[in-house]
Amino acid sequence: MPTVVGICETHDYPEIPDELICPTGYNIFRKDRNKFGGGVALLIRNDIIVSEITTSNMYKDIEFCCVDIMLNRDKFRVILYYRPPHYTLADEQYLDLSLCCLSSLMHNTGSHVILMGDFNLPNVDWIHILNTC
Repeated sequence: MPTVVGICETHDYPEIPDELICPTGYNIFRKDRNKFGGGVALLIRNDIIVSEITTSNMYKDIEFCCVDIMLNRDKFRVILYYRPPHYTLADEQYLDLSLCCLSSLMHNTGSHVILMGDFNLPNVDWIHILNTC
């Protein structure tokens, strides 16, 4: 049974109760967009100590979930992020705001950070970036 499961593009909306989409043995943390696209959900095994992280209201339109979990004596911050695959000026502004949000979530946590999701950035040279870090 996995400890953490991240799901992007859930296509859920707030009227769908957690019980319909969350399997037995898990707690769910979700950020819905609408039934036509987007949305993210984190499933955390219910025997894990977990606390949801909230952010400033200025990030309310960013599709992400963030939790802190304790495994043994280690603390992990788990961030699940989804970026729609469009490339308009508004989408660039969304990406800029997303980067500010993710940066604020990853700094000064005092824990390990796990960042996962669907970033929809097909033209990024990930190999070059990873080799320069």
